[in-house]
Amino acid sequence: MKKSHIKQMLTYFSRIYHLGEKIKGLKDGRIKPQIETSTI
Repeated sequence: MKKSHIKQMLTYFSRIYHLGEKIKGLKDGRIKPQIETSTI
């Protein structure tokens, strides 16, 4: 698959399933994480 197709697919899924909001709501079990979960 080309990068443009993957980007379109991810954009579509994000709009339909509100993935950004769900990712922000994830709990992280690490102690004092240096990188936020939403960045990963």
